[in-house]
Amino acid sequence: MTEAQARITALIKDLDKDIKIVGKTDEQTILMIEDRLKVSLPESYKWFLREYSLLMMPNYIVYGVGSVGEPACLKLTIGVREKGLPAALVVIENDNDGRILCLDTARTKGEDCPIVGWATQDGKVSDAYPGFYDLLETKLKDTLLGKQARVST
Repeated sequence: MTEAQARITALIKDLDKDIKIVGKTDEQTILMIEDRLKVSLPESYKWFLREYSLLMMPNYIVYGVGSVGEPACLKLTIGVREKGLPAALVVIENDNDGRILCLDTARTKGEDCPIVGWATQDGKVSDAYPGFYDLLETKLKDTLLGKQARVST
């Protein structure tokens, strides 16, 4: 386990009942997602899929596979591609503010890739996080801070 994975696992453990983990994704499903989207997912995201599949927090959903039907990341990516999403991007979160967060699989280095925002209004792509682990850790820390604020009031 990498240091980033250990930090993320610890944060998830700290959040316990404040988040919902859907489960684990098998290798066959990961390969199917890559094949259907014609991309190579970074190892960081594959680790997330294998360990958690999809993660729901009070203010965020990090899309992965889900528990029923077509994998959420696949279904959402295909749907948004019809609206002009570049082929190398894979949808992992909708911030509900006119921007969709995506893995930029064209820029994978090592086991991770940058996270970019794709503006639904004009199709602009902008860097959002240096990597998937950074996004996940930030969202989990934000959720933990929100939990601590609710407990102290």
